[in-house]
Amino acid sequence: MNPVIGLVATLPAEARALLGRGAWHGAGRGLLWRRSHEEGVSLLTVRSGMGMINAFTAARWLVARGVSGLASIGIAGGLSPLVNSGDMVLADKVLEESADGCNRIWGEGSEFVRLVCAGLLKNGLPVHRGAIVTSQDPVLTVQRKRELFAKTRALVVDMESAAVATAARESGLPFFASRTVCDTMNRTIPPELFKCINRRGRVRPLYLFLALGRRPSLIFALLDAHRDFSLALASLGQAWRAQIKINLPALIAF
Repeated sequence: MNPVIGLVATLPAEARALLGRGAWHGAGRGLLWRRSHEEGVSLLTVRSGMGMINAFTAARWLVARGVSGLASIGIAGGLSPLVNSGDMVLADKVLEESADGCNRIWGEGSEFVRLVCAGLLKNGLPVHRGAIVTSQDPVLTVQRKRELFAKTRALVVDMESAAVATAARESGLPFFASRTVCDTMNRTIPPELFKCINRRGRVRPLYLFLALGRRPSLIFALLDAHRDFSLALASLGQAWRAQIKINLPALIAF
């Protein structure tokens, strides 16, 4: 029997970039799951929605189904001046920001990360190895990004990876996290635009319409955000097809 890797994807668009279109099934608590087969490994993917609680719930659901490893793959905001929109970041450690500092949740410098990194570089794709930090709240402004980078030296920030890493650590499972950079450290995302997306990653059309009506200049930030998001999704799918899914069986071999 092929091993099963559990994958947590936050947004519907991220899941499509990785797996293409297909049927999803309800798992309760707003979770959706889908099973597929990738390069000799069975993949059980859950669309969790945004935030640590949703991601941890999804990861624990996967653990209960007997997966042999956990992965958190998607997009994130850039913190380091070294990363650009569309760059891939492979985690060699995962941090969690807290009120009193920053905790290291996972960090093994795994052979799997080195294997995937070497493969992506051979394919000519922009890739970095470094820390991913997870924040409870969205990190949207240039000032906030700079402060978080100064505190953690993490390359990117997301809202889910530390939760999946925690579930993997508690269950004794191998873990992998990668994020593709969407907005860079020098770009502020207006909070009105972030609020146009619900926790399940769906656009709230009425809220967006009202926000643009109150502040028409948001259209420029919206166009910039759409361009960065599209670039990040395209890069995510390319890296997945070129190296990540091919090497997934090695996640549980090392």
